[in-house]
Amino acid sequence: MLLFLSAQDINFLEVGLIDVQGQLLSFKKVEVPPEKYLATVSEFLDEQKISADDLTKIIVVSGPGSFTASRLTVTIANSLSFAKNLPIIGIENPDRQNGEALIKKKAQAWIDLSPNKFVSPVYDRPPNITVKK
Repeated sequence: MLLFLSAQDINFLEVGLIDVQGQLLSFKKVEVPPEKYLATVSEFLDEQKISADDLTKIIVVSGPGSFTASRLTVTIANSLSFAKNLPIIGIENPDRQNGEALIKKKAQAWIDLSPNKFVSPVYDRPPNITVKK
């Protein structure tokens, strides 16, 4: 079973479960602040009666999107991948398709992708954290 995570908009987390044939089993888009992303993933798995031990791969949208949302979802995915020794795949979503449509369109192709050791966030612009002097 594959876990799908995406948060290109800082106010929403998308979580899904995909079977090993690439079929969407369950999907949820939740309006939640970033500090509750991890709890939301845990609650979603509990609702589905799935343990992290049941997962076989993690698919995470690495960006582009909100810097904070991208960093946080990638960190959650990398941490779970490391802790459970799961393969992880980062995918870019430059058109910012909603997660459910993205899964239905591309999940079959993700099954055969070679996993990464880790995923890094993808940004579509330089950071804007200070005023240039």
